Amino acid sequence: MKLRLTLACVGMLVSASALAACSGGGSADAPAIEPFLWTESPAYCAFLPSGTKFNPADKSTWEFTFITEPQAGTPLAQSQAVMKIAGEMVRLNRAPDAPGANARTWVYRGEDGMLEVELKLDQAATEIGGSTGGPQNAKLSLRAPSKGLVQEVRGGCGL
Repeated sequence: MKLRLTLACVGMLVSASALAACSGGGSADAPAIEPFLWTESPAYCAFLPSGTKFNPADKSTWEFTFITEPQAGTPLAQSQAVMKIAGEMVRLNRAPDAPGANARTWVYRGEDGMLEVELKLDQAATEIGGSTGGPQNAKLSLRAPSKGLVQEVRGGCGL
């Protein structure tokens, strides 16, 4: 009886893992996307975890998970994304050629190509990295080196 119960539990775990892999679920073992304080430089795009209390007058609430910095003379869509992943601040470049990248799904990669992040907006922007027309909900996840858990975020670009 104990062996049958153990086999049943193992079967359920394998089935749950396979279902998560097929449904786009990520791994809790993947490097984590973490919030970080961003107060001294302007940001064109800024997304923070959903449900986070944000007060424009209180810089201690400016903890974001994804921002882009505007750059003089460079189209805003080309601005690098800044994130904190696995405890390290990283800069990522837009990857318009990545599979699935479009005006609703933005993909950014590290310079070495090993790190890849996806920001999926609820409503498409006019261009990748461009104005979102107001705040909106989105899903943020790590695509590489391993698929991470999806985080619900809220924010926008050009607000």
